[in-house]
Amino acid sequence: MKSLDELKEIREKALERIKVRNKEMGYKVTVRVDDCGIEKGARTVMVTFVEELNKRGISNVELLQGPCIGLCEEEPIVEIYSPNGEKTTYGQVDASIARKIVENHLINGEVVKEYLAKI
Repeated sequence: MKSLDELKEIREKALERIKVRNKEMGYKVTVRVDDCGIEKGARTVMVTFVEELNKRGISNVELLQGPCIGLCEEEPIVEIYSPNGEKTTYGQVDASIARKIVENHLINGEVVKEYLAKI
């Protein structure tokens, strides 16, 4: 068993590795990770967002997992909330699309229109 100090150190290192997202500013990204989302690759999409944000040193994005919103045909679904509260919904997102969303939407502020969900 680890001591409390060792556990705290492990926790701090883990938090630094995943760069806990700052909720006070920037974008909020919700990946819908439910049964049909998981079946269609939502976990891979979530991991891709974590890796891309960390690789680029982006720490002002809150990354969340969310439940089903009833659009199974559009899974994996990613919702982006801008700092001013505007919502953009992407559908059928894979790792490649997630990278494009980070580059274009989260970094450059440009919606990637060809991947918008058909809702």
